[in-house]
Amino acid sequence: MAPRNRFWLAASLLVAGGGLAAQTPGPNPLLPPLPQAVLQAVPPAGPTEGKSPAPPAAPSPLPELPPTLPTGELFNPGCSSCRDGTPGCLGSSCDLNPKPRGPKNPVWLGYTQLLMWYQPTRAQFPLAVGNAPGGSSRTLLAGDGELGRFNAFQVAGGVWLNDDHTFGVGADFFISEHRSRFETAAGGPGGLSVQRPFIDAVTGRPASILVANADPGPFNQPQFPGSVATTITARLASAGIALQRNLFCTPTTRANLSFGFRYYDLDESLSVYQSTLNGPGVGATIAMQPLAVGSAVNLFDRVYTRNQFYGGELGGRVEHDFGMVTLGFAPRIALGDMRQSVTASGTTTGTGVSGAPVTAIGGLLAAGGPGNGNLDRDVTNRIATATQLNAYVALKLTDHLRATVGYQFLYLNNVARPGQQFDQIVNQRVVPVSGAFGSLSGQPGNRLTLDRDGFYAHGATIAFELTY
Repeated sequence: MAPRNRFWLAASLLVAGGGLAAQTPGPNPLLPPLPQAVLQAVPPAGPTEGKSPAPPAAPSPLPELPPTLPTGELFNPGCSSCRDGTPGCLGSSCDLNPKPRGPKNPVWLGYTQLLMWYQPTRAQFPLAVGNAPGGSSRTLLAGDGELGRFNAFQVAGGVWLNDDHTFGVGADFFISEHRSRFETAAGGPGGLSVQRPFIDAVTGRPASILVANADPGPFNQPQFPGSVATTITARLASAGIALQRNLFCTPTTRANLSFGFRYYDLDESLSVYQSTLNGPGVGATIAMQPLAVGSAVNLFDRVYTRNQFYGGELGGRVEHDFGMVTLGFAPRIALGDMRQSVTASGTTTGTGVSGAPVTAIGGLLAAGGPGNGNLDRDVTNRIATATQLNAYVALKLTDHLRATVGYQFLYLNNVARPGQQFDQIVNQRVVPVSGAFGSLSGQPGNRLTLDRDGFYAHGATIAFELTY
């Protein structure tokens, strides 16, 4: 090739190389820069003739990548609500975890201690009166049944039967102690003359038998001592079972409705005891049999009543929370049958002139067999209602335990009370100590009045309730 041609070829190559260098793009801001180790590994541009190449720098270690998950295991990012990483998320506070619509805990148990007062029973006429020598008479025993404070306890429990805790069953049992009250009055020489008044069924006039005589009177009647006493008893029990329906339940308010069976058992009694000394000149007899001088003549009258209620009950319970304190109200009413039984019993005992004991059926107020007196058991059934109200304040001790104090009121509207069963009209032909015993005069002997009355009980409650 001619020298001139070689010159133009070289010039063209130089121009082309400069243009390529001018068109080489700079660093791309969208791409990450190369690692320093890579840049150091690239030889610098420029002539290398006469120079030994620099040894390559040792590459820096690359950051370790996370290990891969085992084949088949899925990564759990956690619950979208509470961020619990447990598969299936069983956290109780999670919004996605199903909660019951009713109360949180499915089971409840409770124990209640009660301090109760019962409505007194009272006889319809005085059971004993006293007379001071030359003075006026006054009532000694009125058959008043004020028995004071009763101790009682109640246990209750139940369980919600469905997952929503809106349908369940509950039961309870209540019983009070058996309390009694004893009163006595005595008289005799130097004291009072004690009498037991009644109305004679033959004459229709007031009459009495002497228990003790302190006044010889104008006819110089014999004086002798004696006493009369009364005992009144009472006890109350209850039991029930009911279906429970939760109407609504919010974080602060709950309301339940219940329907079931209720049983009440009220038993009471009134007893009259008389003891009279057969002193000289008294001439006491039992069923026309004379008694030994110095023998005690003992009369016993008793009436026992039992009221058993069986019925359906409708109730409710409403509670509202104020922080750790809860106010509650639980009314209920029952309608059903009141089975009323009234039993009268009486005896008269003494010692005969031969020294052998003498016993006769019947006393004074309880005397005479069926058809000719009231020594019998009468059973009747009547429609009755039972109403109970409970109000209380509860304090939350733990998530599962709370303590309450409150007030309870119970009313039974149709019961037989013992103080109202004795009739004041007495036919002395059925009274063993009477001189007219065994005669046929007058109407049939003593009877039971079978009167009915209401009964209430009320008092304070202290309770503990456990839920889980």
